[in-house]
Amino acid sequence: MGCSILLWVYGMDVHHEISSAKLNLSLKIVGRRPDGFHMLESLMTAIDWQDHLSFQRVPGSSIRLSVPGYPKLETEENLVVRAVRRFFETANIPQDEQGLVIELTKTIPTGSGMGGGSSNAAATLRALQRLYKVSLDAKGLIQLACGLGADVPFFLDSMPRMVRGIGDSLGDPASLPELTFVVSEVPSFLSTKEVYEAFDHLCKPSRESAGTIPTRWSYEALSQCLENDLEPAAFRQNPSLGDLKRMMQSEEALGTSMTGSGPSFFTVFEDVEKAQSFIQELEHRLPVRLCRPVFGISEVVP
Repeated sequence: MGCSILLWVYGMDVHHEISSAKLNLSLKIVGRRPDGFHMLESLMTAIDWQDHLSFQRVPGSSIRLSVPGYPKLETEENLVVRAVRRFFETANIPQDEQGLVIELTKTIPTGSGMGGGSSNAAATLRALQRLYKVSLDAKGLIQLACGLGADVPFFLDSMPRMVRGIGDSLGDPASLPELTFVVSEVPSFLSTKEVYEAFDHLCKPSRESAGTIPTRWSYEALSQCLENDLEPAAFRQNPSLGDLKRMMQSEEALGTSMTGSGPSFFTVFEDVEKAQSFIQELEHRLPVRLCRPVFGISEVVP
């Protein structure tokens, strides 16, 4: 991959990472590549709904992942394990130095459209660079992250920004005004693959991007961009999501939209007190959570 790699002597320390969820404040499908991948344009922000991970090097070559309460996630297909395997391959880590014990504490709902798995993968790449004293150059790291999933490059630093292409084109960090989100805790699951397949049958890509994207966003600009091209496809897969969106709408808010391929929705408020009042209105009908934007990687206190 053309990565520049530096190796130092390592120790058997424990490393901790916080792994944030994300919201797609806007999501447009602007085309499709010949290989079938969809081209996106999305304004994304991380939020303070977070998983926690711990990593410890151990002797041997075994990778052991535990996810308390979620035994079905303790597989080779988990993006955490896949990120470890890809990192070892890219960094040429000897097999007898690949022993790892990883614990993932989940709070971000799986299959919610909030990118929990992708965020876990990015946190894993950050942790392994420190644990193995390996420095990948920026281009190589983004290539490695993109091979794991379209949202993974964004989560490498979790700064709000416009993301384009297949997740590999990251715009400059965006300046957002003060925002508070009310996010639905939807118990249902939507397959990302099936939502995109439904989009291909139902919709045409949005017009190509006009080019220049602001890095400073006003409340007015944000209210106008709160759209997700995948909503019609998600509604086709789960018609009850239309009712969910109507429940999540508020005249006091900037707007309501779906994040990712769903099924979670979020409502955006300028004022935290209005968001808290809205939660009180909804709490007997719908599980929701108040969230704030996260600007960068959160510090971890082990």
